[in-house]
Amino acid sequence: MHGQPGAGTRRRHRDVHFHPQLPQPPGQNTFVYLGSAELAAICSKLGKIPTVEEYPANIGIINEQGDQIYRYMNFNEIDEYNEKAEAVNV
Repeated sequence: MHGQPGAGTRRRHRDVHFHPQLPQPPGQNTFVYLGSAELAAICSKLGKIPTVEEYPANIGIINEQGDQIYRYMNFNEIDEYNEKAEAVNV
């Protein structure tokens, strides 16, 4: 399994990749698995795509700390973000 390569990086023939979104182009005969951010976190921790048994064993920390983890996805609720966003000239 490999992390998301930089732009223009060529994937090797018959590589296996996990992505939260479909890479363009995925590559010839490359196996790309799409999944959630939670699954991506578990893949990162394990260094591989988890088995059916490994997933529930590792999702616990995300579920236990969900109120802290998902807070950072609500950028509009983070004062520091709002302060910087208001200073940006578009």
